[in-house]
Amino acid sequence: QILTWQARRRAGLTLTELEALTGIGKTTLNNIENGTVSPRLDQLEAIARATGTKITDLFDAPNNNATRIITHNSAARWTCTVYFPKSGNM
Repeated sequence: QILTWQARRRAGLTLTELEALTGIGKTTLNNIENGTVSPRLDQLEAIARATGTKITDLFDAPNNNATRIITHNSAARWTCTVYFPKSGNM
């Protein structure tokens, strides 16, 4: 899950304000927030910058000690891999 709605709400921004700050249309932002589309990396970067959030914090991880690694492949797609610490190592 991508946590753009949570980041926007923490920043106290409306969809209209986030649209102005990011250049991403309100409909697209709404679809990203509702999980009906996957955002591109440049969109995630713009949302993170506008909300004062680290891009890795836009990804849901059930364990706060998890390590998130974002990578690109040749098709300009991004992947978020989450590594969880072994039990007892926290």
